[in-house]
Amino acid sequence: MDAEPARVLVTGAGGPAAVTLVRSYAQRHDVTLLAADIDAMAVGSYLVPGQRHLVRRGDHRRLVDHVISLCVDRRVEVLIPTVDSELLPLAQEFLPGDEYSIDVLADPAGTVLAAVPRSRLKVDSGISVAGRTHHDPELERTRDAA
Repeated sequence: MDAEPARVLVTGAGGPAAVTLVRSYAQRHDVTLLAADIDAMAVGSYLVPGQRHLVRRGDHRRLVDHVISLCVDRRVEVLIPTVDSELLPLAQEFLPGDEYSIDVLADPAGTVLAAVPRSRLKVDSGISVAGRTHHDPELERTRDAA
């Protein structure tokens, strides 16, 4: 019996990061995509017909409650916020500690050539502008699983 596809919600559906994620995940059969944005006309929302949702602005005082409710109602298993103003309140709600990313280099066919865990020491407009690479077995297992 096949496992149910993972339900993944990508926020900021009108931005380039979300559109890139949606296009990438749309090729997978093990993922059901949902998109959310503050704008009903957000381009990324139209890439997931029937699975688009309006959310509050990233600086709204009820953002976290609103996103949690959406995730529970839609049985979302993975939340990927792509809007800088959403990251901090959502991360503070759920994730204590430092923020990490994994930088990936892939060839045109999508084969991963290298993937390096890195802490995000300074972030500007959602982009890490200063970081430190890490040799961390837990991060490397997460990288390998992805």
